[in-house]
Amino acid sequence: MLERLERFPFHGKLPNDETLRLDGYRMAVIDKYLVFYIVKKRIIEIHRIIHGARDYSRLLMG
Repeated sequence: MLERLERFPFHGKLPNDETLRLDGYRMAVIDKYLVFYIVKKRIIEIHRIIHGARDYSRLLMG
C-alpha cells in the first residue's frame, strides 16, 4: 500500500473533518490503520498512523 501511496499520492481520501481537509491532509487505509499525510510538491509527509477505531480528529488537532 505504501508503494501505491508513493505512486498515486492524491488517491487517498480527504478526511471528513473540514479543518483537516483545509490543512491539506489526505488519508489512506492500510489494514486497520489510517495513515494521515500531506503532499508537498513531490514529497509525502506522513503525520500520523492511527488505529481506525480511534477518534482521529481529536488526535490530530491536539
